[in-house]
Amino acid sequence: MITPSTPSDLIRSYLANGQTEEALKEALALLKDSSVYETIILAAGKFKQLMSDISQSLIGPEEQNVTRNQITSSLLGALSAWDLSQELGKTAEDLKRTEKEHLRQLLKHLKRSYDVHRAQLSLGFWLMSRVKARMKVGSRIDIDDFFFSFYDHFTEEEARIHREIRAYTGGILYVSNTRALDILQKQSHIYEWGVSIPLIEELENHLLFWKTKFEVTFEEDPKVCLVYTTRKEKMGFPKGVEKHILAYLDGLAAEKKNMERDIDEATLPKGYRSPHEDDLEAPGDPLAPRDPQMGWDHPQ
Repeated sequence: MITPSTPSDLIRSYLANGQTEEALKEALALLKDSSVYETIILAAGKFKQLMSDISQSLIGPEEQNVTRNQITSSLLGALSAWDLSQELGKTAEDLKRTEKEHLRQLLKHLKRSYDVHRAQLSLGFWLMSRVKARMKVGSRIDIDDFFFSFYDHFTEEEARIHREIRAYTGGILYVSNTRALDILQKQSHIYEWGVSIPLIEELENHLLFWKTKFEVTFEEDPKVCLVYTTRKEKMGFPKGVEKHILAYLDGLAAEKKNMERDIDEATLPKGYRSPHEDDLEAPGDPLAPRDPQMGWDHPQ
């Protein structure tokens, strides 16, 4: 004898063995809070009436078989609808969970890039002011161009600080930016995100351009310690994209209630109304507390 692997399989095995009453008891217990529970209640009522009619000899064998087949058919249909709703619910929830995790990882990498770049700039401006004062440079010049132009005039200490700034770019900044780009390029949701999340495509373009410039300039020339894409190329970081990502995550949380209801409706006969649909509880907020620093003004 094969042991049923799921509760719904157990109910089916009872039905296959002609144990309608046992099948109904299991179904009433298993599907109590489901959208097909009303179908089970109706089938149970029909079975109770059948047993009463049989005990009073009100119907013959042929009519008994017809009624039993109708009850069995109703139960199997309800089980199939319930199984489908369970599978669809699992698949949809898994997809949403994965999408949320990718977006949270994206925010984490962007935040890390922001923090590192801020520290890098603080050190860079200090070094530039020191070199300017020592060499009596009065003209205005962008920081990345300044370091490239005065690299050969650094003292030993200034050269060490320059290497430290360069290490930020080639280390943490490169890792965070490339990981953020990988998330965007490998995500099947990217086109949907492009519609739902403003500036997300601009973010991908910025990171791709940053990586390309890094490989062409930074890796080829030790004088380069910063990788900028803002002033000359006009491919800077799209300010505000983090807030749009957070707003999208808030929207996913709000969709949870609607998604569960849509799954139920997709598996029920047309016009069927769940007796529980007005009792659904609003989902709690699954998102972690927001970092008050997330509204960054990204300097890249």
